Amino acid sequence: MGQEASGTCTDLAGNISEAAFMAGINIDKTPPVITPPDDQTLPATSIDGAVVTFVVTAADGLSGVETLTGDPVSGYQFPIGKTTVAHTAVDMAGNIAAANHTVDVLGAQFLVLRARDSLAAYADESKDIAQAVRELDKISPGLWTDPLHLNSKDGHWAFDRAKTAVIKLDKAKGVSPEAQAAIVAAVDDLLTAFNLLATMAVAEAAEAPVDNQNQARKRDKDVATATDLIAQADSQRAAGDAVKAIDLYRRAWDLITGGGAS
Repeated sequence: MGQEASGTCTDLAGNISEAAFMAGINIDKTPPVITPPDDQTLPATSIDGAVVTFVVTAADGLSGVETLTGDPVSGYQFPIGKTTVAHTAVDMAGNIAAANHTVDVLGAQFLVLRARDSLAAYADESKDIAQAVRELDKISPGLWTDPLHLNSKDGHWAFDRAKTAVIKLDKAKGVSPEAQAAIVAAVDDLLTAFNLLATMAVAEAAEAPVDNQNQARKRDKDVATATDLIAQADSQRAAGDAVKAIDLYRRAWDLITGGGAS
């Protein structure tokens, strides 16, 4: 609904003029309305996090929306952890609106748990799936220092349990198409998780301070060797050999962290 206005004007000689009565004037003082996406939670796809896309809209019933911006924008590489995305809309009259949503990129521990939970739904179909679930159950919270790191003393057991689970899953035959799809997805989650663990360990070691040149040379040698092991693991993963891939990820992780036997 518009505003109304009327008025008078007097010149220096004292002449007075009345303006015509006007109605339907729209003075836009209302900011746009932003519709942000729901908060998003998804797994990391690499040590750098995950590329996340989303749709946000804005509407303005008077002057119209001039700009709609986001920080970060859709398609950005979101790091592991929680990031608040700030959305800002400005209409043609200069009114500003703001809204936000949260993107939570989850690390390796989430991927392991998701693999276990997706398989558990089909444990009744196959003793091999059931055994794989039991193996993944043994990757207990005590093996993790946080969702992105295993503890260096006992963390190697997580690799071993995952490897055993994958071997069991490879034996699961005659299951439903849904169970087979869950197996494929679970193995992919496990491989991504252990790639993240090994890759993060190497990246952090490469940036770690050292006391002397001898330590620097050893660190650089270990980082180079571990990086090569991860590349070999990725190749085995691409070739469809998940067991060898996990073995190689573990060797890289062991070399950097000193955990278990390499």
